This record gives sequence, structure tokens and C-alpha cells, in this order.
Amino acid sequence: MENGNSKRKRYDSQVDSHELCADKKLKVEKLFQKKFSYQNPGSWKLTKQENHGDYSIDRAKSNKDISCGAMETLSFTNTKINEQNIANKAPVSNSCNVFETDVHFSGDDSLKFYMKPEFIKMKDELNDVKNKLNDKDIMTWHRHTCDVNIAGNIVNSIAQQFRPELCTQAWCKFYEIVSNYTILDLSKQALLTVHLCEAPGAFVTSLNHYLQCQGFTGNWEWRASTLNPHYEGNHRGQMIDDDRFIKSTVDKWYFGKDNTGNLMTQQNLEGLIEIVQEIGLADLVTADGSIDCQDNPAEQENIVSQLHYCEVLTALHILSPGGTLVIKLFTMYEYEAIVLMYILNCMFTKVEVFKPCTSKGGNSEVYVICLQLHGDHKSYFINQLTQLYFNWGSGPETPVCPLPLEDLPDSFLEQHYKCCQFFSTLQCQAINRNLELYQLIHDLKGESDTVERKLSAQEVKVTLNASKQYCLELFIEKYNLDAISDEDKIVQKSHNSKRKHWNQSTPSVPQSKGTLKESKGTFQMRVERLKLSWKQKVFLYTTYTDDVSDEIQPYKSRKPLPRGDEVCCWTCAFGVPVRTIHSSRFGESQLITAAQELFHNAQCLKQMTRKQEIEESEVQVLCQILSTRFETRPSASFNMKDNERELPIYLVCDNTVHEVIQKVREVTEKKIFLLSVDHGSDVLPRPDLTVYVEDATHQSRKGMQTELQIQKKILSILINSLKNLQRNNSLIIKMSTSLTRISAGLIFLFSRCFKEIGFHPLPLVEHLEQYLVCWQFSRCPEHIIDHLVHVMQRLEAVDDSGMAILEVVPIVTILQDFHFTQFLTKVNNRLMKRYITEVVEKERFFYQGTSDGARNILND
Repeated sequence: MENGNSKRKRYDSQVDSHELCADKKLKVEKLFQKKFSYQNPGSWKLTKQENHGDYSIDRAKSNKDISCGAMETLSFTNTKINEQNIANKAPVSNSCNVFETDVHFSGDDSLKFYMKPEFIKMKDELNDVKNKLNDKDIMTWHRHTCDVNIAGNIVNSIAQQFRPELCTQAWCKFYEIVSNYTILDLSKQALLTVHLCEAPGAFVTSLNHYLQCQGFTGNWEWRASTLNPHYEGNHRGQMIDDDRFIKSTVDKWYFGKDNTGNLMTQQNLEGLIEIVQEIGLADLVTADGSIDCQDNPAEQENIVSQLHYCEVLTALHILSPGGTLVIKLFTMYEYEAIVLMYILNCMFTKVEVFKPCTSKGGNSEVYVICLQLHGDHKSYFINQLTQLYFNWGSGPETPVCPLPLEDLPDSFLEQHYKCCQFFSTLQCQAINRNLELYQLIHDLKGESDTVERKLSAQEVKVTLNASKQYCLELFIEKYNLDAISDEDKIVQKSHNSKRKHWNQSTPSVPQSKGTLKESKGTFQMRVERLKLSWKQKVFLYTTYTDDVSDEIQPYKSRKPLPRGDEVCCWTCAFGVPVRTIHSSRFGESQLITAAQELFHNAQCLKQMTRKQEIEESEVQVLCQILSTRFETRPSASFNMKDNERELPIYLVCDNTVHEVIQKVREVTEKKIFLLSVDHGSDVLPRPDLTVYVEDATHQSRKGMQTELQIQKKILSILINSLKNLQRNNSLIIKMSTSLTRISAGLIFLFSRCFKEIGFHPLPLVEHLEQYLVCWQFSRCPEHIIDHLVHVMQRLEAVDDSGMAILEVVPIVTILQDFHFTQFLTKVNNRLMKRYITEVVEKERFFYQGTSDGARNILND
């Protein structure tokens, strides 16, 4: 890190702020003051009864200061949590603040959960305001709120002026937090921070920027966890689909024992605790998790409550005494959130709730800043609380609340109500302001019938722009922003190929428009869409007639095979096998969702395609492949002389494709010799005219599931090919998609071992099948074959825990080859678009067949 005494270059705003009246300036300044502080009177505690080994809540009999002896206690009885696997039991202490005995939980009717009436009323009032947005198109509304957001210029301006690493809205929000609160002791020589639900990584880069600007010269270690964007079993809607930072710092990220990154499983939580404690206890834990609630925004708090408890439990396990937790919450009206806030107030010396200026005013997010964790005798309590959480039910409707709301101290409930009221009022004001400006801006665009309204709208626009500029200047001045050098950034130029593709995520990120789960239309429309029958939904799908005929040029690898020392360092991911593909780095997730929906619901797919039709389509494609390669461009591929064009082709195949190859011989004018031999058992007359044909999909035609079922077969074909092919032999494999890391890794190695690879989709696409064509085998060193044999052994040996290998080549190695990633993504997208288009058209015809019929169905 750069020395704190060295001078950094300071970037100042190039534009002076517009003149604003004092009242308008005050409104802007208040955006930086949205915070609430809890005042613990000393009576908010989790303690034990003197005569029992039970945890209890201390509840003051009055609001006056009282001693521990004047506390009235409520214990959890009847159902005792299993104490197995509870480690690090702290010794019994005689102190009043106890965290060392058994946690009990009542399983009878004596423990009732409910919402306080005043909180119900507040929730209803906020939802009434939110309901005013039900008729607003979500994309139009999003653009509008960005346009009228007073803090809306900050992110782009900071990115342009100071060039911070991964500058996003989250980056700015965290910079506000770390600048407003002393969440780290910078006098320490070593700091450890852990960042939960961290994708894409902006909290980490923001903290690094802050440390550099503060001249911190000690050693800073960080670790992060998030839903794994590379695990194909994760839904795109559940995670941040951006791996720019992750793939450059993958050794710092923990994706759990199962590789999903799901923190809401006990094994992953325990695994994270283990790897952090190997380094030491954390000085800071951040938790920025959320779940997509666009289909049910009124219940956002309930939907994310389990995630918040997991984040808090993880933080309490790994924080050092005196450490800080920063966690994102939303509204806090429900009993789970109220009890969680009470636990945080008991566990930390100081708790504040803060809404950064750069957090849009119309949303419910706030950040809870928990300072100075109490350290004495807490470990056994936290372990018991963790067991309580993971043993209490298993369904999504199961409440996650370890304490009864009705017995929380009145003094805490009063303060918590004031906190909720404060932020609820701000949110309602922001939404109503946005609605007023929505109409005014429409007036400015000419939709008003009065000159006065149009002039009023113009004045608002000028004031809004002036307020934005003033807000930006305040942000830069208040937080004393500086630029830092590239060498001080986490992903340095030398580490990321001069950051050539730093502003590009994996090519799968841009999404198509083919599924129903898109964030578009009004809330009312989205709700109604969910109620549609399948035959109605079919007519809402987008098809891709213009895209499916696009030819994708064959891929020629520009890079050599990995060296032996590189392969020895490969660490391939291990975890839960993917059961269903929901996302991919090598295909657009919305196309994946559409293809899966069609496969499971389309009635036309239940009508079996005749074997003869399948064979005819395969013969058609194979003839096209052979004709293209051996007649129209032989010199380009094989450097053959003109008089050699009539030489025969030797096709080597097994029994699974023997019938198809026989028909290819019958319909082509080219001389074809058909050989049925084991690879390498015979000496072939002309290696450059020999093509091996394999069918990896034989008897496994189950839509996108086919890819998962044939991975071992493809790997076996690759191993046999690399062992036995002669130089300039070619290989044709019938296969499915290549969306998973295993499939992509196999294609990656094929591309490095052959001079050229390409894909030819089958005309009948109901089965999502295509031919992979690998032309002119070059070579393959033994260390690659040895690695693949090892992978095959691991793939076949699923252990008792159900874990298996998930990669053939580390995902980061593949993604570093941007051109290959782009090629494979295009291939997968084309195949899925063909599948979606043909199945949707057949399904529509199955039901009605005409646009008039479609309208009738939609009106049913």
C-alpha cells in the first residue's frame, strides 16, 4: 500500500453548482442525515435464571433504571435443542451478562408470535403508498426514478472523475458507511474483514479505496461469500449475475462445501466459519444480501428474514470482541425483524440504522451498523442459537424467531417503533415525490394542456438538476474523495491482462427477451401473468426466427494447450451435482429458463418424433458436414491437391450410429468406407481422410437434462480420442448443449487439441441436439490425458455426502479465454433459440394455430 504521507492526485468537480436557495440546499443536505440511534438503557440483555440453565430475556418491570435483581425473566422450556456438534462451550460464569448455558425453545402454545398493532398499521400505510405504483410499467418507472433521484449523478460522476475499482451504487453506499462510522480500527497492524452476499464485490473494492485514501499501511486480509454465479443450479434471479471481480479474485471467495454459495445451509455456514477462523477472528463483517421480491413487494421483509438470520449468525460466530457488523435490512415491522434487532442491541454496544444518500429513497433498504461486539461468554450461546435456527422446521413458511415478541422490553419496542416510523415516513415521502414529478415531467414533454403547468415543470427540471449537482459536490466534499493508483487497486493491471476485459462480464450477462420472468410491465400485469394457464402463456413467448439461421464461424484456438506445471496447479470445483440447469456462464439464463419451461410443459413434445424423421435429419446434417469439408474447401482444411479430391473418406463409428452412416453412404456422391473398429485397433490408410463419428446422446433425449446425463460419455470420448487418434484425424460427436462447467471444459480441451471446431444443429431440434465437429487432431500431451483420467475417476466416485467434481478445467481458466467463451455462448444461445422457436410454434399450432385463435385463448 502507498505510504500515508505521500501526496495523491486530487480530482475536483469541473462544474460549479447552480445557485439553490437555502431551503433547497437544506433538503439536499438532509439526504446525508438519514440515521437513527438506539439507546440501550442497560436493561436490554440476554441472561440466565439463577435457578435454571435456561436462556431468557430480561424485561424491565418499569421504564426506570433497575438492577439485575429487579428483572423479570421468561425462559424457553419444554423442547431442548440437540447439543451434538456444539463446540467451544464456555466456562460457567457468575457474571450477570451470561452466554454460557443451554438454549431451550418452547414447543407448546405458550409461545405465540404476532405483530404489534402499531406495526401492522405502519406496514399497511406503507403498502397503500406502494400500491399507487401498481399501474406503472416497471422499466419506465425505474428510468424515471433514476432521472429524478437527487443523488443520481454521484455514481457515474465518481466513476469518471476518480476511476475507482468496480464503481457501482453499492460502492458509493459502502463508502458513505465507512466514512460515517468508525467500523474499523485503522491503528491496528492487521485487519481481517469478511463480506457476506457480496457479489459483485463492490463493498470490498470500496473498502480498499477507503483504506488507501486513509494511508493504512498495515496488512489487510479479506474473504467473501455469495451465491456462486458459476454454479448452474442457481437461479439467475436469486443472484448478482456479474463475475468481473470474482473471476479475478476467486481465491478470496468461499462458495460453500457444496459449491452453491448458499449461506442458508448449515454445512456452508459451518464451512465459512472454519476457513475464517483458520485466519483469525474478523474485525468487520458486512452482509448485503437480498432476494428478488418484485412479484410480492409487500412481503419483502418476510421473504428475506431467513437470510438475515443466517447472516447475523455467521457474523456472530466469526467476529472478534469489539468487532463490527454492517447488515442490510428492509422494513422491520414483522416479529422476526423486531426480535433480530433486539438480539443485535443485546450483542453490540451500539446499534444505528443508516440509509445512505446513494440508496434510492423509494426503496426500503437500510443498513444496520452494529458497533463493538460484546465478547464475554458469547460463544456457547451463539452455537446454541445456531442449532435452534437450523433445527426449527424446514419449510419456507416456518417462522425464524428464537424469542417471543410479546416479552421484549417496552423501552426497546418504543425505540424500534420510532426507528421504523422515521424510515417509513421518508420512504412514503420519496414515493409520493416521485409520483408528483412523474406527472410534471410528462407535462414538460408536451402532454399538458396548460402553459402554466409546462412552465412549472420546466422550473422543477432546473431545480432538480441544480440539486443533483449540489448533492454530488456535497458527497465529494463530505467524504474527501481521492483517486488511487492502479497499483493500489485489488485487481492490478498486470494481474488482469491490463484489464482488457475488466468492464465486461462473462458474455452470458446480456439477457434475451424470451421468458415470462422478466422484469417488465406493470405490477398488475405481472400478477395477472402468473395466473395464466399454460396454453395462454404459450402465446406470450418471444420467438427468434431471424436469429436461428445465423451461421457461427468455426473456432480456431489462438492459444496452446496448458503446460504440465499449469495443469498440476488446477483446482477443480467439488460440490453438489447440478440436477437442473438454471443458469450458465455460457448461455443466456432467460433462454435457459424458457427452454426448461417448454420442455416440462409443452404438449407437442409428448408426441414422439418418428425414428425415421430423426435419422433423416441426422443424415442431412452429416452429408452437409462432409460435403462442406471435403468438397467445397478441401485445400483450406487439408491442403489436398485437386487430383486428391476424389479420394474416399473413412468413417469410423460404433453400432449406435451405424444405421445413420449407412444412409449417408447411400445419398452422398462421395466414396465412403465404413469401418466399425475400436479406436486405434487398425491402421487406417489416410489419417487426414479419417473421421470418427460418435453419438453421446444415444437413448438420452430428455431436453436440457441430456447434457447432465451424457457428461461421462463425452469425457470418455475425449479420453479415447486423445489416446488413440492419429494426427489429422477428425471427430464428429452428436451431443446436446454445453452450458455446464464440465461440458464447457471438455469443449475447451477439444478446441486446444484440434485445429478447428464447429457446431452444426440438427433440423429437428425438439431434443436440443447438435453435432460437434473437430477437424484435424494435432496433439495432446500425457499430462492432459492423466488429468482427464483423474477427473473421470472423481466423476464416477460420488462420495457419501453426495458431492462430486463439477469442473474438468477450472472455470477461471476457461473464462480467461474470452474468444472461446464468446464462441461457446453464441453456439448455446443459437441452439436454445432454435429450440424455443420451433417448440413454441408447434405448441401454438397444437392449441389453435392462428393469431385469431391466440387472441381467443388469451381472452378465455
